[in-house]
Amino acid sequence: MVVTGNVARAAASVGARLLFSSSAAVYGNVAPVPTAVSGPTRPTNLYGLSKLAGEGICRAIASKTFVFRLFNVYGEGCRRSYVIPDVIRRLRSRPPTLLLSGTGREARDFVYVGDVVRAFAQSLRQSKGGTFNVGSGTCTRIRDLVSLIADKMDLPLPRLIFSGARAGDFRVNHADVSGTNCLPRWSPTVPLEDGIERTLAAG
Repeated sequence: MVVTGNVARAAASVGARLLFSSSAAVYGNVAPVPTAVSGPTRPTNLYGLSKLAGEGICRAIASKTFVFRLFNVYGEGCRRSYVIPDVIRRLRSRPPTLLLSGTGREARDFVYVGDVVRAFAQSLRQSKGGTFNVGSGTCTRIRDLVSLIADKMDLPLPRLIFSGARAGDFRVNHADVSGTNCLPRWSPTVPLEDGIERTLAAG
C-alpha cells in the first residue's frame, strides 16, 4: 500500500492520470450478476481486499484516477498459472484425466488481453476518471471452458476430476459492461472462442 500511495502522490503532484489495475475480486460473492460497478464490494480473500484498499488510496490522493476492475484476463504472453494457460499446457501432454480446482460449475468472465489494452490506451484520451469494469460481458463454466479449449486444440477431452469448492473462491464472476459500467466508447470485441484461437496460435 505504501508504493501505491507514493505513486498516487506523484501523479497528483503533476496532475497526471493514474491508472489502477484493480480486480473483480473486490466484489466477492454478494454482488448480483452481471455485476455493475455500483454493486457491493465485499472481498472474500486478501487479494480482493488489497485491491479494494488500493482503489481507495488512489481515489483519495489523485483526482484523475481511472480504476479498472479486471475480470479474468487471458491471451498471448500469459505464462502464469491462470486457468486458460494452465489447461492449454496440461492438455498438450494428452492426459487421460485432468484434475482441476473447484467443482467445475464455477463460472468466469474471461476477457481477452487485447481488449484490456484498448481500455487502458483509451483512458489516455479521457479527461475524467472513474471506476470501470473490464470484462467480456459473458460467463463460461470452467467445465465448458476446458471442453472448448480441447476442441480448439483438436484433442479428445480427458476425464475431468474436480477437487471441490475452495474457501474464498467466486461462484460466478460476470461483468456488467453496459452503459457507465465501462469506459466511454469502449466495449469488448473479442469473443472467447476467437481469443482462445489467438492464444493457441501464439504458442
